[in-house]
Amino acid sequence: MTTFRIGEAATLLGVSPDTVRRWIDAGRLAARRDDNGHRTVEG
Repeated sequence: MTTFRIGEAATLLGVSPDTVRRWIDAGRLAARRDDNGHRTVEG
């Protein structure tokens, strides 16, 4: 499965990266940490 970084997911969803972060923090969007500790969204 393809994974997207926060900025990439935001572009695809048509929202700001901050909105994606808030959705992740609120549990509205599932995310995982990659090997470098960055949050990624599966898509």
